[in-house]
Amino acid sequence: MNDKTKGNLTAGSLITCHFMLSVFTLIFPIFALIFLGWYLRKRDLLNDSATTQLNKFVVWLALPALLFDITATSAIASLWQPGFVLSFTLSVFVIFTLTVAVQKKRNMSLSESAIDGLNTSYANTGFMGFPLLMAVAGSETQTPVLIATIITVCVLFAVAIVLIEIDLSKAVSLRSLIADVSVKLLKNPVVIAPMAGVMFTAFDIDPPQPLLTTASLLGHAAAPCALVTIGLFIAGSHTSTKGSSASVISFVITKLLVHPALAYVIAMLIMPDNATGIFYVVLLSALPAGTGPFMLAEYYQKEAAKVPASILITTVMSPFTLGVIIYLFQ
Repeated sequence: MNDKTKGNLTAGSLITCHFMLSVFTLIFPIFALIFLGWYLRKRDLLNDSATTQLNKFVVWLALPALLFDITATSAIASLWQPGFVLSFTLSVFVIFTLTVAVQKKRNMSLSESAIDGLNTSYANTGFMGFPLLMAVAGSETQTPVLIATIITVCVLFAVAIVLIEIDLSKAVSLRSLIADVSVKLLKNPVVIAPMAGVMFTAFDIDPPQPLLTTASLLGHAAAPCALVTIGLFIAGSHTSTKGSSASVISFVITKLLVHPALAYVIAMLIMPDNATGIFYVVLLSALPAGTGPFMLAEYYQKEAAKVPASILITTVMSPFTLGVIIYLFQ
């Protein structure tokens, strides 16, 4: 090995180590907020009902406001990156669909399978994506991260809600099922808010500034409140996760290894000459699980016990997997 090769390897290793340290710095607030929720519950400063009530605040106010803010202020022209959009969307929905199919084959309900599907496909693009990619490649990454966030938080989340509502519906015919689910979706702020935001964008209308300010204030509360809620749930949970440990391990492996690997294959097929776009797709796909699965699991009271474990473990392991990806793409 010559000196030049050694120098390149050393430089690459230093960049990777620096990036991993940056990731650890960025994930610290995630664990801090979860710990604070856990501490408040253990000290009985907040009781069991706080978990449900705080999660309802996120689902009914904070998250819809965040989704409206994202969609109402996004310029459609800047989001038109068909290769990136198709690559990321396919990777997300292939993983989601495969997970749902596998869980259904294991006799899980459709609603539980949908939440499990989110565990393996719902990347933490909003909370971690923006600062991480900014640290790696600068401000030019804002648009790809925004696209990934819209696909994940708006589209994927909505599909999961549709599947859950279909499973919970008591309709006896296809027509009544469609009507029942449609009414429930139209009453769900997580679905309506981004639709309203898209209307502003589609017709090139600027939302009133007071409305945007209100949405922004509420939206910024979504992630912190969701993380505190996870801590509350962990501290107050009396549900054994012994039987679900295998599922959690499979979710972690799928989210951190299978998802980015599949994203790489898909992106290579769709945009083989766009090395930068492929890198963004893979890195965003490799991000740990976000709080979305927990919000729905807690809200619908479906298999909430194993979701926090998936979020925690993928977040802990992500600096290593992300660091490897950065090193390989250097």
